[in-house]
Amino acid sequence: MHLKANNQFTNELFQLMNSIKQPHIAVIGAGFSGAYLTKLLIDAGIRVSLFEKSRGTGGRLSSCSLDNHSADLGAPFYTPTTPAFKKWLDQQPDIATWNTKVIDFSGKTLPSETFHLAIPKQSSLTRRLIQGAHFAPSTRIAKISHNANKQDHKNSIYDDDGLLLGHFDGVIITAPAAQAGPLLNTTEIPRLATAYSNIANQITSQASWVQVLVLKSSDRITPDLIKGEHKLLFRCIKNSSKLNRTDGLGNDVWVIEANSEWSELNKNSDPENVRKQLTEAFLKLLPIQPEILATRTHRWLYARHEAVDEEFIWDSETCIGACGDWLAAHHLEGAWHSAKMLAKTVINKL
Repeated sequence: MHLKANNQFTNELFQLMNSIKQPHIAVIGAGFSGAYLTKLLIDAGIRVSLFEKSRGTGGRLSSCSLDNHSADLGAPFYTPTTPAFKKWLDQQPDIATWNTKVIDFSGKTLPSETFHLAIPKQSSLTRRLIQGAHFAPSTRIAKISHNANKQDHKNSIYDDDGLLLGHFDGVIITAPAAQAGPLLNTTEIPRLATAYSNIANQITSQASWVQVLVLKSSDRITPDLIKGEHKLLFRCIKNSSKLNRTDGLGNDVWVIEANSEWSELNKNSDPENVRKQLTEAFLKLLPIQPEILATRTHRWLYARHEAVDEEFIWDSETCIGACGDWLAAHHLEGAWHSAKMLAKTVINKL
């Protein structure tokens, strides 16, 4: 009953918002690309309703909680490769730089590296970027319908219960490629499905297993980052060394990422088996065997993409499109660039 009441209220709210003469865009997905796109559209005077199937923002910038501890479960930091993205990061009030002590998997000391990260956790950035939007979490969009006979609000979206959530001037999908395709297909507009399939055939997505460990603190475990060549591991990040990440108890929180090859081979493995293998591989790197206080295992099914040479998908006639790191370039900078370029197109159109 409570869910139905909330859905009824949401539907009534969208009807009220649609009565206001102002362009109204639905953004599906509250990861980095969706959050940044939302910010750019709102700054241009466009109303945005943001839908997210999870409980909060962030996508692959999400964090997790273990007892009294927190860890960045997805992308651990930002690594800008262009002056434009670095400049943007430097201008954000919740972004700081993190200077790290680095070793490789053999224990050899490597040059220190500096990364950008959000404080107090990675999802803090996306939460701020969506301010001003109507945010609907825990809402899974199942269908997009286009009515070519309407002049305004010609796109309608429905949740997985078939409930109409509103009518919009445009709809933009910022989900991973494997999730964006089926949604574009629900429009029953052949050219949109063709545009996606032509791109999707070139995309390779890879899974990533992540293990979070809370360890009893030890002064003998000194590096912040362990990386290099390893048959199982990609990198190990000491999350508790990051700015504003201490739990007040002095414990160490590590995030262990399996490499892409191992993750793909074990994509459908039992999480408990994955936990044992990742934990064992990590503990072998340490000079001591610390007490493990808490653990969490997570699989990112679409963690990394081999991006295609496209910046975004946009159909100017229906005002339906998509953006994300699977289009512009892989990782967070690609998501940022794709959202920026699509926002320019949408703003000029509306």
